[in-house]
Amino acid sequence: MFAAVGSRMAGMLQGPALTAIGTGLLAGAITGVGVVAGATSNRSVALVSCPAGGAEIARVADGTTVLVMARSADGSWLEVHVGTPGVDAAWVPRSAVRLQEPVEQLPTSDCGTAAVASPPPPTPAPTPSPSPTPPPPPVEACALLDQRQAEAIAGTPLGPAQTPTTGGLSCTYAGPVDGPEAQVSIFVGDGAKGSYDTDRGLNHTFRAVPGIGDEAWLEDDNIFFREGTTWVVIELVRLNDPRDNDRRLIDAARSIATAWPS
Repeated sequence: MFAAVGSRMAGMLQGPALTAIGTGLLAGAITGVGVVAGATSNRSVALVSCPAGGAEIARVADGTTVLVMARSADGSWLEVHVGTPGVDAAWVPRSAVRLQEPVEQLPTSDCGTAAVASPPPPTPAPTPSPSPTPPPPPVEACALLDQRQAEAIAGTPLGPAQTPTTGGLSCTYAGPVDGPEAQVSIFVGDGAKGSYDTDRGLNHTFRAVPGIGDEAWLEDDNIFFREGTTWVVIELVRLNDPRDNDRRLIDAARSIATAWPS
């Protein structure tokens, strides 16, 4: 449609030396970024290079259609599309044009500059994502439960700590081969939580133990407790009645939880 308007404009232009046109242009519909306006009388309107004092560059006969692209800052002049070689746009007094739509909807433009549309509303600044909570520092299992504490749980002498290659998250104290069967192990982190979930899934009997960490659960020869997001389990292997071992397991878990590194 812009091409058709430009073609009609080219046919109307009568040269740069012609003078004013009268009022009485009738507005058409909004098209693209501009407004189409049409004339209703037999007079003509001069198009100038700049508002208020610019050189006349063309003349438009009354009764033709022009494409209004922009307005001056005060709204008293309108920029129209010309579309001839070397002349893209010109200015006409607002009083010479009658528009269907409010002039305020047009973007503003200065002579020789591109039209400036109203700026879009500011984009709200994105809310920064909270920094992820760093994982708790690694806890060495053997540092939580030393050989003396393990022997107190087992009620019998045990050998030195054995640490499988699990990043220090497990520690085991086994009884000597010539002594009674006994072993104490401690697991920290995912291994402890996995053992807890497995025993829960097997419907083992658990007893809540208050006052140890954020939660603590005792089952036969095992005690689980949680500090924050970190789980710990102390496992005992003895051939005696498990009830005889409950108090020693609870005391060891409470001692570890009380001294838990912050």
